Amino acid sequence: MSVQTVSTEEMTQEILNTLCELIEEGSCDDQLRNLKDVVRKREKAIASSIKQGDRIRITGRMNPQYSIGATAIVQKRERKGKKDLFWVTLEPNQKQLEGKKFNHTIGAIGLPVENVEKIS
Repeated sequence: MSVQTVSTEEMTQEILNTLCELIEEGSCDDQLRNLKDVVRKREKAIASSIKQGDRIRITGRMNPQYSIGATAIVQKRERKGKKDLFWVTLEPNQKQLEGKKFNHTIGAIGLPVENVEKIS
């Protein structure tokens, strides 16, 4: 009998995939509010770790879609109701932004925490 080793990252991804499937199937309908609360708490924790001057990557479902993956510098953080909004300036010389409306010349743009990933 052979023993297969699985990394923590692989195990976490498998658990997340299973949870997403269960949610899509409706198996977690009674727990949707709790899941939503946990996600919001985690988003707040992420937001509190991002400061002015941090370098971020734009992630998630976003319009315009070509901005996904672009990097930016946080100028300020602002509270809008229950959500944190990050005002960022896009970094120059990014291939996906060349010739596009949203590029480093646009000035600061506001992004919700779910569209921001700290990279440095």
